[in-house]
Amino acid sequence: MFALSVSHPLATASFLTAFHQADITGKIIVLMLLVASAYCWMLIIMNWRALNRAQRESGRFKYHFARENHPMNLHLQRKKFPHTPLFSIYDTACRGVVEELSPAVENPDDLFIKGGLIQEAKLSPLKVDSIRDKIERRMADEAVKLEGVLAYLGAAVNAAPFLGMFGTVLGVMSTFAEIGETGSVVISEVAPGISAALITTVMGLVVALPASIAYSVLGRKLRTLAVDMDNFTQEMNSLIRRHYLREY
Repeated sequence: MFALSVSHPLATASFLTAFHQADITGKIIVLMLLVASAYCWMLIIMNWRALNRAQRESGRFKYHFARENHPMNLHLQRKKFPHTPLFSIYDTACRGVVEELSPAVENPDDLFIKGGLIQEAKLSPLKVDSIRDKIERRMADEAVKLEGVLAYLGAAVNAAPFLGMFGTVLGVMSTFAEIGETGSVVISEVAPGISAALITTVMGLVVALPASIAYSVLGRKLRTLAVDMDNFTQEMNSLIRRHYLREY
């Protein structure tokens, strides 16, 4: 226990000493990686909360949707689930149905009957296909948004270690250049330069390791949402065809 309690202050002191001994390039790289680390942690926390909220609200939406006996009921009841991509797909589908049915009547209110159900007006296969295309485009847009969540973390995972290694290589080159000029290979004189050079690699790993773990965990959540979106898109298309496709 005592060794553990002492090691942390020593590590901090060694880090600060190495930072002060680094040249201007090394210090700039360390500061860049510190900023990148703070930004990555901000993204991790924000996206973790957002995805957890999206999963919870997706569950609520699917529960309410499954309880209705008509696909348009939630739309007619003006219920909102703004934090799940499933609702965005659903809203696009409902708006598409209303848009395709509206030209058939003079007053859009005539589309609705007492009790909140939309009249069983029928649509041609061409119009049903148009609604399907709108739904699938919306699903694609939502999928792109979800992929954007991981873009910055992926960049941090890939770039941070290389940036750290770049700083280390420059630091080692500078140290060997000084050795060549002075002709001295005393360890007490060489060690500070090597230590200062390695600090950028350490910082690169400090950025990359949490980002890599978060990338995997968040990626799993995103894949779950993506599967839900795909399944719901297929279900909504089937329901629209069943309720509104005109049979000749």
